[in-house]
Amino acid sequence: MKIGTTFAISLVLWAFIWGGYLYFGEKELRGLVADELSGEPLPGAMVVLGESSIETDTQGGFLFSGPAGLFPITVSKPGYLPTQGEVEISGLLVKQVSVEVLLRPTQLALTLFDAQTGKQVTEAQVSAGEVLAESESNGGLILRRLAEGQTLIILAAGYLTQEMTYDGQEELRIPLQPQEVILILKDLYDGQSISGAVITWEGGEVISDENGLARIRLLDLESGASILAQSEGYAPLEMTYAGQETVEIYLRPTTLSGIIHDQGSGQPLFAVEILLGDQVIATSAADGSYTLQDLPAEASLVFRAPGYKTVEMPLPPARTLDVALQRVSLPLTPAQPTVAHGIYINLGFWFNPQKMWELLSLVERTELDALVVDIKGDSGRLVYPSNVPLAQESGAYLLPSLPVTEVLEWAQEHNIYTIARMVVFKDPALAVHHPDLAVHRGDGSLLADGGGALWVDPFREEVWQYNIDLAKEVAALGFDEIQFDYIRFPSDGPVRDAVYAQPSTPESRLEAIRGFMARAQEELKPLGVALSADVFAITAWVENDQGIGQMIENVAPYVDYLSPMVYPSTFTPGVGGYDIPTQYPYEIVYQTLARIRERSAVAIRPWLQHFSDYRYGVPYGLSEYLAQKQAALDAGATGWLFWNALGIYNEAAF
Repeated sequence: MKIGTTFAISLVLWAFIWGGYLYFGEKELRGLVADELSGEPLPGAMVVLGESSIETDTQGGFLFSGPAGLFPITVSKPGYLPTQGEVEISGLLVKQVSVEVLLRPTQLALTLFDAQTGKQVTEAQVSAGEVLAESESNGGLILRRLAEGQTLIILAAGYLTQEMTYDGQEELRIPLQPQEVILILKDLYDGQSISGAVITWEGGEVISDENGLARIRLLDLESGASILAQSEGYAPLEMTYAGQETVEIYLRPTTLSGIIHDQGSGQPLFAVEILLGDQVIATSAADGSYTLQDLPAEASLVFRAPGYKTVEMPLPPARTLDVALQRVSLPLTPAQPTVAHGIYINLGFWFNPQKMWELLSLVERTELDALVVDIKGDSGRLVYPSNVPLAQESGAYLLPSLPVTEVLEWAQEHNIYTIARMVVFKDPALAVHHPDLAVHRGDGSLLADGGGALWVDPFREEVWQYNIDLAKEVAALGFDEIQFDYIRFPSDGPVRDAVYAQPSTPESRLEAIRGFMARAQEELKPLGVALSADVFAITAWVENDQGIGQMIENVAPYVDYLSPMVYPSTFTPGVGGYDIPTQYPYEIVYQTLARIRERSAVAIRPWLQHFSDYRYGVPYGLSEYLAQKQAALDAGATGWLFWNALGIYNEAAF
């Protein structure tokens, strides 16, 4: 018999002489298969001799009969390393050959360690069928007699149960993932996630991530442990851990902010005292805003100002609180805002009476009850003769084919609300004739925007007063409302090269626009004319001035109506969560107006889109127009205005 190179087969041969004569018949190979380590016989082992095979019996034995010869032999059994070799059955005096085969058990050396710390994991239990072992102090253990494909289950206190399949490996390092307690930090009032919250317990400290989540290893946190959660602007909260896998922690905000305004006019109120108990803890700023910190859980606030009724109210379950104070001398309920539904008529139609009357007829026979007509257009030109010196010097007046007074008389007869649109800082006429008031470039030339139009400097108070003086004249003509447009700095063209009367910073730009609006309100309000302003709709989605000095907060406090230009085609991909915003006219309009309402209590009368989508090529028609109207209504707008520079409107929309 020859021995195989992989594992040795112990063969014991002996010959029997039967009856004293030579044996020429079939010969037998009788064998025993046993465990190399324990010596125990192995039933069910597979023995392959030549082309024949047989399983060992319950005693680990096997028997082959056949002719003499040299035969390959292979012995295998699940959980053991297979062994092979050759056996020779020959000899005239031999009838039976005996062989003993020892199979070596498979052996897997496991090392278990913590996936996070790298430390060995002791006292872990690993099972594979009936095989069971426990890791020692070094995290190691040995499993024997594993069959390939067998499932190993690893259990360790404080760690996730892990399963793996044995593929014949001799050695493995297994990282165990610690079980974790998930803490979810939320605002008690609005349910929003709180990031950066610090959670401490006797065993350590963690900080909540951007989603308000924090994790503590279960091994580090015993049931009954005390947990303290803290975050800036919130009251600390201490709680006892009761063994849950997930713990939601709600922190109470201790800050409160809002706007204090006149109940009648809606204008912000400055220096209003805010008391907690009998102590003044804050006063409102020039824009009516206030912020309170470190507020207790339950208390009442008192708001008081000279000439106004004192208001006391409990702390609300919210982070914001706007307060309206009523004048002692004006107990009457203020007049309701005018709900207007109008269309835009551009400057050119003053020189095309037929088109003008077509549009007026449309207003007369539909639900429309308002007109927005250009009085001072994008060119800086006027359609009425002004007595303001700068207007006369710059030749701003253009004699219209249809007198403004005639249209106003018609509107009064038909009870139509009239809005005069006046473009403010985009003013080529004034810039050309008074370059000292214009925006310049670094080389001294006049700055032109992307469309070639010239602008006047929003920092120059002479420009402020010029437009306010014109607005006074327009109010005297009999318009119900003055609507300012382009109350901003230029946004396109070589704006980085722009030179102004003073350094252009976010703060200075915002103050310039606020200053103009505040002065306009102060001088126009006594005339009994309503005041409104057009703003980019993107101002509702951002909290900076976008480089143009325009924000909700520095315009809305000074007008009766805010008119955001909520044209879906002006929104870039991603706004509102939509790749193509123009496909969602209702959602874009509604969400934008809702955002504005969160930032201002002023009446909103939005500009809506009544023209083809130029950004994405989305067809725009009746359904899109109606969707915008419905969105404005649902958002609580004080009417709506539709814009089409060509004066082309779908009558079915009205």
